[in-house]
Amino acid sequence: GRIYLQLGDLSAAEDVLGKLECAAPSADDDAAVRLSRGFLEMAKGEFAAALDEFSAALAVCPSSNEAANNRAVCLVYLCRLDDAISSLEEHLRRDPM
Repeated sequence: GRIYLQLGDLSAAEDVLGKLECAAPSADDDAAVRLSRGFLEMAKGEFAAALDEFSAALAVCPSSNEAANNRAVCLVYLCRLDDAISSLEEHLRRDPM
């Protein structure tokens, strides 16, 4: 699905995400599904919705650097730079890699 997002084909990306959601036993509790939803929302310019998805992905998988990074990116786009920095600092404190 991400390749379609990179190509700008949101419709195809949504189709692939729909298939991923159907294949997942519990889509709302699947970090990969939540990440994919977040990327799709970012591609649409819906940063608040993307933030919710990346936050949900972190709730499922707290060690996900990808979810933490993209959550911070959404916070920046929402003009919440201090929150973005705090979010990344907290993530690094919890999981210094």
